Amino acid sequence: MSDTSLPRSQPIKAFKDLLSWKPGNDDYNVAHTPFHPRPPTVSRRRTYRNTNGDSAVDNSSEPSLQNSIDCKIIVCHDMAGGYVEDALPQGNGYSTIYSIQYWNHVDTFIYFSHSRITIPPPVWTNATHRNGVRCLGTIITEWLPGVLETDEMVSGPGQTLANENGDDEVDRRWFSKTYADKLVDMAVYYQFDGWFINIESILRGGAQQANQTIAFLAYLRSQIHARIPGGELIWYDSLSPENYRFFEQSDGIFTNYTWKEKSVGESVALAGPRNRDVYTGIDIWGRNTYGGGGYTTYKALEVIQRERTSCALFAPAWTYESLGKEDFMTNDRLFWSGYGGAGIHAESLPLSSFYDATCRLLAGELGGKPGEAGERDRADNKGFLPVSTYIPARPSGTSSWFYSNFDRGFGKGFWVNGKKVSNKPWSHLSHQSLSPS
Repeated sequence: MSDTSLPRSQPIKAFKDLLSWKPGNDDYNVAHTPFHPRPPTVSRRRTYRNTNGDSAVDNSSEPSLQNSIDCKIIVCHDMAGGYVEDALPQGNGYSTIYSIQYWNHVDTFIYFSHSRITIPPPVWTNATHRNGVRCLGTIITEWLPGVLETDEMVSGPGQTLANENGDDEVDRRWFSKTYADKLVDMAVYYQFDGWFINIESILRGGAQQANQTIAFLAYLRSQIHARIPGGELIWYDSLSPENYRFFEQSDGIFTNYTWKEKSVGESVALAGPRNRDVYTGIDIWGRNTYGGGGYTTYKALEVIQRERTSCALFAPAWTYESLGKEDFMTNDRLFWSGYGGAGIHAESLPLSSFYDATCRLLAGELGGKPGEAGERDRADNKGFLPVSTYIPARPSGTSSWFYSNFDRGFGKGFWVNGKKVSNKPWSHLSHQSLSPS
């Protein structure tokens, strides 16, 4: 049983509850690690695998490392409804916990839940900032209750939204700054870097409410940029002619992960020079997502790099929730970096041995699944490539200094100055340091 007296991270359930929120009353949930900007990236050629075989090629038609790094990556963390293992800002006694050990392949982290306003727990903000990654909260409106919540967000509190006949009563020539200012106040106080806005409810005011919402976004974005250095506002859903004006008033758009291959090129055509501000979504659980997610995520990444958008990985905790906690570190390393953690970009690794070992691992031959089932899985995964194939590691540390104590954010004991002070298991993502890459 958890100790209810301990401070906890939690979301806000409705916009009206945001009115009573004030900074200064929740200091346990304030992150205290400043953002550490990464050093600049140096462009150089990389050797890529020829997808028709396992020999290495250096083809001028292949993307350069600079083009790969131009592909920005969002990780959207959606796990068990949110605020579970990570809800205690002072850490806990779990022996295992979901963590991201491959921050050097990530640019922006979104903490996601289906609550109206999702505030990132400070353990994540501390970990992201130490690794040069931006951290965003989530605003979401869904289903019928979300219709009025969206309206209150842009029209302001205390409005009569409809008369007794259901007719719209809102003067949509104006938008309200009330909630926009509160949202920025909240990000500044808790020390995260902006917001991901996911509006999945209809706009009951039609085109007039769309214009009202666009004006709200423009103001919210201006305040984020003015008050949060490097702050971001990300909008959600497909990039279409109808959605383009929302994209114009955001720093990027996270597209629905149910896309077809041709739609990525259509998004690029609409985005023009902002093609890398289009974050093409991939559901790692494989729900109606191109390529099937999981260990076939590379199929979607191949399209994304070919069309030159950016990408958003939704729910990569699949390696923890679906594949099991016991083998999480092995499975997660395979997903991000490949067998042995080297990834395809390690020119010194013999490609034949890399593919053979990886296919054997995926087929279960390095621990079970013999016979025809193993052979079938091995054939299905013959082309497996990890995320690092398409998203090379970013530089770690800063331009002027580098430090790591290789703390993963959890362990089975605790040492201070080389002396073991505890034999108990623990987890605390705020302790997470830079990992080897």
